[in-house]
Formats: sequence, C-alpha cells, structure tokens
Amino acid sequence: MKNISKTINILLVSGMVLSNGLSVLAQTGTAEPTTVRGAVQEKTEAIRKAAEEKREAVKVAVEERKESAEKAVTEKREATKTVSEEKRAALKADYEVRKVEIEKAAQEKREAIKAAQEQFKTRVETAREEMKDKVEKKREELKERLVKIKDERKAQIVEKLDKRFDEINEKLTKHWSGMLDRFSNYLDKIIERTEKLAAEGADVAAVRLAIDEAKKKIEEARAAITAQLAKTYPLNITDETTLGKVVSAVREALNNDLKLVKEKLRAAPEAVFQALRELKAVSKPEKAEEPEENENE
Repeated sequence: MKNISKTINILLVSGMVLSNGLSVLAQTGTAEPTTVRGAVQEKTEAIRKAAEEKREAVKVAVEERKESAEKAVTEKREATKTVSEEKRAALKADYEVRKVEIEKAAQEKREAIKAAQEQFKTRVETAREEMKDKVEKKREELKERLVKIKDERKAQIVEKLDKRFDEINEKLTKHWSGMLDRFSNYLDKIIERTEKLAAEGADVAAVRLAIDEAKKKIEEARAAITAQLAKTYPLNITDETTLGKVVSAVREALNNDLKLVKEKLRAAPEAVFQALRELKAVSKPEKAEEPEENENE
C-alpha cells in the first residue's frame, strides 16, 4: 500500500516536472523567431530610412545645382545686357557727334552751292545789263552802215538777222543758266544724301570726289555762259557786194561759240550723274547685332 502511494507521488512529481519543462521549452521555442523578425524589421527600416535620407540629399543637391546654374545664367544675361546697353550708348553718342559734325559740313556745302548760284545770277544780270548798251550801240552803228545799201529789202533783212543773232544768244544762255541751276539743286540733294550716309558710317570718299568734280564742271559751264552772254556779233557791212559773206561769217562765229558753250554745258550734267552713280554704289553700313543670350549655358 505504501509502495503504491509512493509510486503515485513520484508519478505526480514527474508529471509536474515534465509539465513545467514543456512550458519552458514552449516559451523558449517561440522567443527565438520573434527576436529574428524584430532584428530584420529594424534593419529593413534602417535601410529604408537611409535610402530616403540619400534621396533627399540628392534632391537637395540637384536643386542647389539648378539654382546655382540659373543664377549663373541670370548673372551672365544681366552682364551681357549691361555690356550691350553700354555699347549701344557709346555708339549712339559717337553717332550723334559725327551726325552734328557731318550735318554742319553738309550745310556749309549747300550754302556754298547756293552762294555760287546767287553769284552766277548776279554776274548774268550784270552781263545782260551791259549787253543792252552794247546791243543798242551795235544797232546804231549797223544802221549807219546800211545807208550804203541801196536795196531796202536787203537792208531790212540784215537788220532782222542782226536782231535775231542777239535773240538766239540771249535765249540760249538764259535757257542754259536755268539748266545749270536745276543740276546744281540736284547736286545739293546728292550732297545731303551723301552726308547722311557718312553719318551712318558708310564710305563715301568716291562720292565726294565725284561731287567736287561736278561742282567744278558746273562752275566752268557758268563761266562759259557768262562769257558768251557778254559777246556781241556786229555785222561790219562795207558794201552791198560783201553783204552775204559778212552775214554768213557772223552766223558761223555765233554757232561756233554756242557749240563751245554747249560742250562745257554737257560736261556738267554728266559729272552730276556720275556723282549719283557713285552714291548708288555706296553700301549701307550694317547695324551692329545684339549678342544672343544662351539660356542653356
């Protein structure tokens, strides 16, 4: 009986020990996997956090580089703009100075042309006034000579021819004087246009030489006209037999003189047109281009 009770106690104690052992074993078996998962989760979280921090750092660096690049482009653009504005201001100031100087020179040239025109008109008027006295005197002398001509019809024809010669000389010289004035005015416009191009920086040296040549030819033609206007063509009649020869000789002398004046006159417009051709050949200066701004720099 005692052995049976002892055996039962032993079995009960063993069962309790076994039960506690199993409980402990169970607790140990579940704790180890939980600790591993926690470590993995912590490491994953650390990697994620580090990656996030790296992305943020890269993003910040990119933004900083972008801002730095934009700032550099803006500074360069502003610097280029400042330089361009300073350059334009300098060019404008230089242009204004040259413009004033050239306009002054052009005005002086125009005034010189007008002065020469007025002087020529004065000389022509003086020559015409002097011519009136010469013509009157010549006609009185002719009437005295025509007394020797018995044929009144011939005498009247001679008087008419004498008057006609004077009229031709007067009419042509007056017409040519007007032509020279018109060409002189035309040359004045060429000078104005030439000096305007010079103010813009164009090379007008060839045009100015042609203008000087044209002015020279105009003055030579004016001098020839003034000299021609002062000429008279008296019919020195001695007798009726030489009447025809005298009239023919005077007509020929008048024609020859007018041809010489006409040659001088022809050279003037040719010189003016040459100045115009030189003006048309001038290349207009190109305007300075603004520096281009490269926003990609």
